[in-house]
Amino acid sequence: MNYADYINFTSIFVECKLYKQAHIGGIGDCYMGIIYTNTISVDDYNALRLTAGWPAINPEQAKAGLSGSAFVVAAKDGGKTVGTGRLVWDGGCAALIKDMLVLPEYQGMGIGASMMEQILTFLKDNIKPGWEVAVDLMAAIGKEGFYEKFGFAARPRENRGAGMDMLLCYNPMTISPL
Repeated sequence: MNYADYINFTSIFVECKLYKQAHIGGIGDCYMGIIYTNTISVDDYNALRLTAGWPAINPEQAKAGLSGSAFVVAAKDGGKTVGTGRLVWDGGCAALIKDMLVLPEYQGMGIGASMMEQILTFLKDNIKPGWEVAVDLMAAIGKEGFYEKFGFAARPRENRGAGMDMLLCYNPMTISPL
């Protein structure tokens, strides 16, 4: 199944889980009126980042990041975007789940779980037989338990070091001509 086919499929059938009750229906037919789409506007994306205490991203950069994602999911309640998540994948052996965000007043309703399931299903449906894909993510403090339910393990542990990150910023003062 290619990405375009997958998008069409998820537009027709969405699995919504809330309080361990499953309901399968079309877009607009989900529990509590939450619908899932595979697009999010830069404005909505940045608004969700701000509610999480993260900085907004330059709109051009945010648009490039969203378009360069292998898969994007957004949860909407009416016209309001209440959650998002995305998958950055090289198409081979490495994937990163990024920007899992749900508005605080919508947390604990199964929206984040539904978005994670959609992201992981997309990845499982697109890896080839015999492949193994390392799926990484960086959990916010106190949110590790949410991801452990999906099979993720906290680091560091016996066979893996601590995850590390770095923010690389453009600074014209440090660029020298070749």
